[in-house]
Amino acid sequence: MVLPKARVEQWLDDREVAIEGEQQIGNGETLRILVEKDYTCLAPRTGEDDADLFVNPQQTKGPSS
Repeated sequence: MVLPKARVEQWLDDREVAIEGEQQIGNGETLRILVEKDYTCLAPRTGEDDADLFVNPQQTKGPSS
């Protein structure tokens, strides 16, 4: 998958969760492509390495008012 640099930089914003697109594959059919961010888990999981994941937005929110 190839994306323009400007679109990838936009995706890095915390409010952007996914990139979607469609590709015609012939015979009137369309392939829908969805790429979503992989967030860190809210609860630790044994054997999981979250080192290269996005920070989970739920971790950065304060208590509800």
